[in-house]
Amino acid sequence: HIPGKVTIAEYLFQKGANSNARTLAPKELPHRQAYLARRVPGNATPIDLLDYALPIDTVMQALLDTNASRSSMLAADFFENGTQLLKMKLYDPALVEFNKCLKREPEFAEAYYYRGMAKQKLSMTESAIIDFRQAVEFRSFYPEAWFEAGKTRLDLENFPEAEINLTKALSQGYRTPEVHYLIGISKVRQGRYEEGCQDFQTAKELNHPN
Repeated sequence: HIPGKVTIAEYLFQKGANSNARTLAPKELPHRQAYLARRVPGNATPIDLLDYALPIDTVMQALLDTNASRSSMLAADFFENGTQLLKMKLYDPALVEFNKCLKREPEFAEAYYYRGMAKQKLSMTESAIIDFRQAVEFRSFYPEAWFEAGKTRLDLENFPEAEINLTKALSQGYRTPEVHYLIGISKVRQGRYEEGCQDFQTAKELNHPN
């Protein structure tokens, strides 16, 4: 749930993303970058605004404007904001939103997972692993979190733990070429070459690019 969805649409109309936008020339619009815009539905969310050719700073301002009453927001509201910012590759503000989400609901598994993803992008590797482990603590069946934990441990050259986490992801149905390939790397780096080659072969059969 995102408060003020109608307000977002009204905000866009003020910026030139109106029902006449398709017929007006760019120079005739109040905001030149809105010239590709179509009529904005009343249930538009901030991430939807990128589809209307508006710049990220305008999207961010709309997000802030429509969340003015932040004291009354629920954990789910901050979580939604965080995931939208993550999609926009705005990792620092996404991290802030996930922190606020978890302050309100400390056992929100998905918030730990996505905060871990944001931390990965910010090179906060050790802290990201802690978040992925927190995610699986509160939701034991979470193959994506096990996979990301394993991949991050592999980056840190902690090969035994990487193998354990990646194998856990595999056991929960995360049967992708990449997980087999990374398990193979973790085994080879531990000196178990024959086992690692078997995983590489499985990855190849599943069309892994390497």
